[in-house]
Amino acid sequence: ADEKVREHLDRIKSSVDNATAVIQSLLDLTRMKAARLVRLDLIATTADAIVTAKVPARVKVIRSFAEPEVWVNADREQLGMAFQNIIANAVEAMLGKGTLTVVIDTKDGQAEVSFTDTGPGILPENLDKIFQPLFSTKAKGIGFGLSIAKMVIERHGGTIEVKSASGKGATLIIRLPLGVDK
Repeated sequence: ADEKVREHLDRIKSSVDNATAVIQSLLDLTRMKAARLVRLDLIATTADAIVTAKVPARVKVIRSFAEPEVWVNADREQLGMAFQNIIANAVEAMLGKGTLTVVIDTKDGQAEVSFTDTGPGILPENLDKIFQPLFSTKAKGIGFGLSIAKMVIERHGGTIEVKSASGKGATLIIRLPLGVDK
């Protein structure tokens, strides 16, 4: 086939992929069902999210878990989606290479998960905007990943915050109530 035709077909495919990603993000945001809370191990759920997010080989993942198990009451699918969005965002910020450190601990009756990347960090003027739908600093970003993550975490009775210094990466900290037997 003609080189020009191939080039145009590649552009069309890329545009369709981008449109599909936007539509899927909108569907995730608007169709979010009520969380079906079950008692689950936050460490196992986080480990699954790391695998499902398909972290590239050039990103070193450091896992630091203070305890062998940390139990929360959560919807496995929704929490996994939130963590996958956070991980994907970190990998994109590091341009597919660097270190992602995931720490899970318990403090003051809460489970705490932090994701720290070695990317360029977040500009101070953008710190208050990163959880807003449609906000993105990436050329091909659509700005739904972190807003979906925030919505999921808050639906689980938790909080999410970001700490960053320009040039020194970013850390997203999620706090969730510890699980009780149901």
